[in-house]
Formats: sequence, structure tokens, C-alpha cells
Amino acid sequence: VATLTGQAPNRVSINIMMINGIQNLWRFCLMIGMVAGPACSKQTSTPTTSITLWNAVPNSTGYTVRLGDRFTSAGILFNNPQYNVAVPPGTFTMSWGNTGQPADTAFTTQIPAGKGFTLLFYDSAQRYKTWLVRTDWAQTPVAGKAFLQMLPMIMGGSNLSIENDTGRVLFSGRRFADFANQNTMVFTQVDTTRLKLRLVQGTGASRQVLDSFNSFGLQQGRSYTIFTSGVLGQAGNYRPRMWVYAHE
Repeated sequence: VATLTGQAPNRVSINIMMINGIQNLWRFCLMIGMVAGPACSKQTSTPTTSITLWNAVPNSTGYTVRLGDRFTSAGILFNNPQYNVAVPPGTFTMSWGNTGQPADTAFTTQIPAGKGFTLLFYDSAQRYKTWLVRTDWAQTPVAGKAFLQMLPMIMGGSNLSIENDTGRVLFSGRRFADFANQNTMVFTQVDTTRLKLRLVQGTGASRQVLDSFNSFGLQQGRSYTIFTSGVLGQAGNYRPRMWVYAHE
């Protein structure tokens, strides 16, 4: 594991984590809530490199990510992720920043063929943070089990839980961006079944269901990430929501 942590210009806090692993070349995504999921593609020829870009900064105007002069993805808007965008392998100056402005962050990195990356933008527009993580990994298959993790990006969230329709709690006590100091993606083994999920803030008399999803099936040996974003107490476009991103 290689970790780079530092302070970049223009008040951007950087926390970059590279996680080694092996990537299968097909994954699909489920978008939960009011947003329909984009199509995900199957790659059958030469392995390529892909990056998933997610903006969870509620009041941002969009971000631009560049790999030298070979790749540019502009206008990455709040809760409008770009999944599995093909990028060229090689060694590049990777940079990002607010769309239409000079880059806040730039560093040299190697993008190997056949690997996958996820870049998250989170926190506030005045001091946004990023989490860049290698998302190709190999889980040891367990009979009848899938792998699930939660990334809480709900501003103001301090006691967040994910539970199913029977009341079983899958994750509890999670708070905003508590993943930021992780140098690995932490997965929980769950039974391969159909899940109806609820996103909950608080317990007891203060318990509040923030979002829910009717049903989706877990498959043996697959890894799933639950993304949550928004602002606690807000409605409309900034309301707390959750998505499931399934990897294969």
C-alpha cells in the first residue's frame, strides 16, 4: 500500500490511497433512488484502464480531471457519477480542480493497464477533499457469501446505519467521511440473498429513515459498495440518498 497525504494549493486536502489487487474486466452498477443507472460495458479485448469519478460535494459547480494531455473529463457534477471511464495506461501528471479554473492538485502517477480507480470528491465546495483509491481487488470466495461496504458522504451524518427490511443492521455508527483515513477498502461478508435496504440516521426516538431501496440481489463472490451522499436535513437535490455500485 502506498499512501500520499499532503496539503495542496487553494485549500484542498488530499488523501490518496492506492490499493493493490486484481480486477475482473466487467462490473455493473445499480443506481438507487430517483436516478437511473448508466449502462456498464463488458471488455473482451486488450485490458484497459478505467476510472470512476464521483462528486459528492453538494454546492459544487463541477470538477475536471486530467491525465496529462491524453484524457480530460470535465463537468463532473454533484451526484452525477461517471462510471468506468476508459483512460490510457502509462505514466502521467494527474490533476484535478474546479471546472474552468486552474488545477488545485497535480502529481505524477503510473496508470497500469487492466486496473481500475475511483476518485471521490466530498465535503464542501469551499474546502473539498478527495479520495483516490485503486478499486481492483480480489476477494477470497466464500460459499453463499458476497462482500459489502459503505462509504458515508452525507454532510452532518454522525450516526448512520444501513439495515434491511427485517431490521438487521448491516452497518452502524458510521459518520461523514470516516473512510478517509483507511488505506484499504473494508468489506463485510453478507449472505447472498435479495436485500431491501434502509439508510437510517440516529437510533431510538431520534431514528430517521433517510432513504430506502426496494430490492436487489447479491451474488456469491461479488463485491458491492453502498455510496451515500447529500446533506442531513436538506430536501430536494441535496437530500440524503444512497446508491449501490456492484463490482465483478
